[in-house]
Amino acid sequence: MNFGISFDFWNTLFGNGDEPERYQRRLDYFYDVISSYRNTDQASIEKAFRASTKFFIHEWQNNYRTPSAPERIQYMADFLSVDIKKSDIEKTADFFGRLIFSIPPEVNSDDLNIVRQLSEQYPLGLISDTGYISGNFIRKFLTEHNLISHFTSLVFSDEQQHSKPHHSLFERTCQNLEISCSKLIHIGDLEKTDIKGARKAGSFAIKYTGWSDNTSDHSMADYILRDYQSIKKTIDHIVNS
Repeated sequence: MNFGISFDFWNTLFGNGDEPERYQRRLDYFYDVISSYRNTDQASIEKAFRASTKFFIHEWQNNYRTPSAPERIQYMADFLSVDIKKSDIEKTADFFGRLIFSIPPEVNSDDLNIVRQLSEQYPLGLISDTGYISGNFIRKFLTEHNLISHFTSLVFSDEQQHSKPHHSLFERTCQNLEISCSKLIHIGDLEKTDIKGARKAGSFAIKYTGWSDNTSDHSMADYILRDYQSIKKTIDHIVNS
């Protein structure tokens, strides 16, 4: 039976990029939105963002779901006791999502060329948890980089009932790739979501540390690698074993 390969997006296919600058842009934009309803200050907006992040992490870690950008924006407005219009939520979510273009993820062209080579041998999938930047904007970003045609399956947590490490995302990917879970090789950087999720689904797991030194002596991963040349060689080894 054929093998398939799935990738995480953030800090695997692409580096996170300047997330502090994205945060500041979000902060400034939301400050202007809330200021149109009532007088406010930066400290209050920052508290709302921290509360939203705490809410997001709780849902992600405990309920295996990633609240969408509109949900988090509504949460912040409620935190500030502001009766925000739906149109302002939508505009804010759109601004937050488009930051993937104005402050883009880091790109390694050599890595992406290897991904393109792999797509000639194996069906490829993407399994990505999302935050303020939705799966829809990631699709557009992949299109800009001429990558989307190389993927048979794109699974984003904001479009599913669950997020990683829930088995359903890996099972959906395998269905799309027309393989069994035992023939999926998943590559990602996070132990608790990528590695744990893949292993619990019965798939191979490669922990990628090229964008961040995210190693662990107690990793569940089959392999821990930090460059795409090693990933390609390791995939060939797994398939031919």
